[in-house]
Amino acid sequence: MNNMSEQQGLIESFHTDGYAILRDVVDRNAITALQEASVEKYRDLVDAHGNYDSDSVCNTVSFAKQIGRDHDVEALINRVSRSPNLIDPLELILGPDISMNYEIALIVNDPADRSSVTNKPYHQEQWTGALSDDLTVWIPVTPVDEKNTLNVVPGSHFYGALPHRNRNLVPMDGFAIDGVRTITDINVGDALVFHSLLLHGTAGRSDNLRIALTRIYRPTFAPMSRRMQARGSICIKQGVLSRIRDALGNDAYSPLRTYGGKVSNLPKHMEDDFQV
Repeated sequence: MNNMSEQQGLIESFHTDGYAILRDVVDRNAITALQEASVEKYRDLVDAHGNYDSDSVCNTVSFAKQIGRDHDVEALINRVSRSPNLIDPLELILGPDISMNYEIALIVNDPADRSSVTNKPYHQEQWTGALSDDLTVWIPVTPVDEKNTLNVVPGSHFYGALPHRNRNLVPMDGFAIDGVRTITDINVGDALVFHSLLLHGTAGRSDNLRIALTRIYRPTFAPMSRRMQARGSICIKQGVLSRIRDALGNDAYSPLRTYGGKVSNLPKHMEDDFQV
């Protein structure tokens, strides 16, 4: 996204609507391999254990978590999450210092699943512990259709934090959800980014299996909720001021620390660790 008008369009769209779709930004080889691996592993688990356990609890969520912990799948998720063409436009929203949550969420929408956990009603991510500086990135791993994609309510991030009871919005007099948009114009390789206060929910179920990847990104020095702190995050991109501060080694800016020659973390360490 080198075109100035495209950059401005992203900023304005996100500011006005609370979300934006980034086109063809995900590492193509990584997302293709992730699709093949996750679909195959999910179908193998269903064949081996069925959709429901002995207590009639759907296995979809536990299967998705198991797949996400697979070594090869985790490596592919990391490649997808760090795609340079994805991270660069995020800088327009988050600023030059960007961190990513360690927590991985592979979300499977299975036609055989009847659980509300994978077919969520309208909610805000703040309900799950995100703060206003946290940015959710939703990446389709398989193709979506109008019945299994996401619904969003453009502009609803300006409603502020709404009360939730369990997985549902608390009914409020005089408040109605309108102007819903069903996200169908998104393909594998694209990414939907949205504000933590944007109202969104699952469109429903279809006859097709849908898998998506969700990650949380934030400005590195922004406040974090206790829930996010407990799960941890990693810095994946640094601005120039942070790179200088890191080279100096500590917040006391020890005098002459780098005078007379390179130190162990300048500059190669920075390039290896924080360049995507």
